[in-house]
Amino acid sequence: MQKTQRVELKTVPSADIAIIDERAAAKSKTRSAYITELIHQHCVNLYVSPELQNFAELAQKNVEVIEQNTAVIDELNQVLGGK
Repeated sequence: MQKTQRVELKTVPSADIAIIDERAAAKSKTRSAYITELIHQHCVNLYVSPELQNFAELAQKNVEVIEQNTAVIDELNQVLGGK
């Protein structure tokens, strides 16, 4: 079971609370549960977003290598009398 700590927020604008309450109700959650979920998602994103960017860059580099290899293979096929 995860350890938890009690956190108190002070002076949150009423308009923000109204939005939070609306979103929480749409998910059938309490305000507290919804805010806890938002905090957790934010913390996870701090670690996940850079990793996703790294994977996207790696995937793009792989596509470039595959395209270069395909061009070389096509050229080799032409030289060898293939299709």
